[in-house]
Amino acid sequence: VFRYISSILFLISFIFPQPIIDSIEPAFGGIGSTITIRGNNFSYNAIENIVFFNG
Repeated sequence: VFRYISSILFLISFIFPQPIIDSIEPAFGGIGSTITIRGNNFSYNAIENIVFFNG
C-alpha cells in the first residue's frame, strides 16, 4: 500500500528598507553628548534603532 502525502510550504520573507540619514546634530560632541539623528525608515520602536559611533 502506497500513500502519497503532499504538503505545501509557504515562505514569507520581508525586506526592510535601509535607514536613510538626513542629518546628524550636532556635528561635533563629546562623550555623553545628546545626538539627534533625523531621517527615514527607522523603526517606530526606539529600542530597535541601534547606532554605533567610532572615532
